[in-house]
Amino acid sequence: MKRILVLIFLVFSFSFVFAQESRISTEMELFTKELKIEDSQRAKLSKIIIRKYSDLEAISELEKTDESAFRAKRRAVYSGAENSIKMLLSKEQQAHWKTYKAKARTENAKRIKSLRAENASKDDLLDAQYGINQ
Repeated sequence: MKRILVLIFLVFSFSFVFAQESRISTEMELFTKELKIEDSQRAKLSKIIIRKYSDLEAISELEKTDESAFRAKRRAVYSGAENSIKMLLSKEQQAHWKTYKAKARTENAKRIKSLRAENASKDDLLDAQYGINQ
């Protein structure tokens, strides 16, 4: 019985790690493609993104007990990561990133409006607000 429980735990642990690695690599690809990230920036950017997902995982339990505190902390994590990334980018990259984010915000607003028209759940609206599961 212990072996089965250990095996189940390991399977879930590995699937979480792979899911997190997938999100990290997806974000790295986005920055590489959109902003032409240089090799010298790549390692620093990777650390920022890894830290962001680590911080999000650390506060995930808070969502069940105090949703408003969770949302505030999640907003702080995203904001901190965004500021760290901005400091890493050159002036040209920052300008391109600002344009990209504005376009993404517009598309996201359309998505939220569409979800509201479909009477989507509160969770779906919050996920769309933060650009999760698009």
